[in-house]
Amino acid sequence: PIDPGVSRRRSNHANWAIGSFNRSLRPRQRDSILRAEPFALLPLFFVTVGALSDRSIAELIGIVLPLLLAIDVVATSRSRMARRQEVNQPKDPITRLPQREALDVAVTQAADTSPQLTTACMFIRLDGQNELLERWGASGRDEILRRTAERLRTALRSDDTVARVEDGTFGVVLRPVLIERLDDVLSLTERLSRALAEPMYFGGGIVHTSASIGVATPETLELDELLAGAEAALS
Repeated sequence: PIDPGVSRRRSNHANWAIGSFNRSLRPRQRDSILRAEPFALLPLFFVTVGALSDRSIAELIGIVLPLLLAIDVVATSRSRMARRQEVNQPKDPITRLPQREALDVAVTQAADTSPQLTTACMFIRLDGQNELLERWGASGRDEILRRTAERLRTALRSDDTVARVEDGTFGVVLRPVLIERLDDVLSLTERLSRALAEPMYFGGGIVHTSASIGVATPETLELDELLAGAEAALS
């Protein structure tokens, strides 16, 4: 028979291990784990299962390691394929951002992920583009577009997709996240608005910009309708 005291100690040990592991992670590390990087979970797995069972670490490694290797191979293959697609995508000559085709690719990739993951799309348009062109000329307008692109890249996460669609309009496809976290991700819209409202200094003057943002989520649209929905929301 199992000694209840031993069972409680193992359970407490496991809870302590989970809590300590979670508290030790920075937000970016938690983000990595949510993107299913399997080897990041190895220490937590072995400590927790070892605490709850009589199996040795060697036995656990023999059972789990082949599965984790297979998962990692698939994840690495997908990551490399995505990077190759990004490299091969045509770039906008002014902002050096990908063009609209990159948004279609990102939505397609999101549709191929786990059913527990979802995404959202945004279209962002600089306000007062004609006024900016009249005051600063074509070269000044191009510089404003370049700095806007830089601000978008900085405000977004590294694996979100941002592209220049046309003129002063940009599109964003958020990388897939857990469905219950989508509301948190959509708080990015506030961050983007604040980033784009910051004044720009160049040419001996100050440029004040603002932007309109259209958002589409899968709550009312299918994934392949999100880009059209975000564009319609912007209109």
